[in-house]
Amino acid sequence: MLAVLFRAAGLLFLLWSSVVKVWAEAKGFIIGGIMMFLMVMAMEANIVVKQVNALIEGGYYPNKAEFVEDAISAFFELRKDMKVASAIELYKKEEISISKAAELAGLDMEEMKRVLVEEGVGIKRGFTKDRRTAASELSGMV
Repeated sequence: MLAVLFRAAGLLFLLWSSVVKVWAEAKGFIIGGIMMFLMVMAMEANIVVKQVNALIEGGYYPNKAEFVEDAISAFFELRKDMKVASAIELYKKEEISISKAAELAGLDMEEMKRVLVEEGVGIKRGFTKDRRTAASELSGMV
């Protein structure tokens, strides 16, 4: 799927670069510089796809899904702020409990509560959406 997205982006880039090329001739060197930047970015995206494919073909990863999961885990280890932010967003949507949010964020419960208060997120009592649904289904069975 990632390769399809990059191919579509490449086609869009080619179309865009054709339009920009005509305009660049009229507008001078600034537009030419922008085109060069876009071309370099497209080449870098292409090499990233090649790198990922090389790792899979070399047996380092069984498939792209495993690579993506590992890359995301590494991202969250490098960007602790994003790790906390994702836990806050899931908690705000009531998709996870406060204890799960603390676990995902790598914080203890009290620190998680403090972060939520600092971010203006109310502390909820009771069940998350999934648990409320399950509880109502169980009560309907009785």
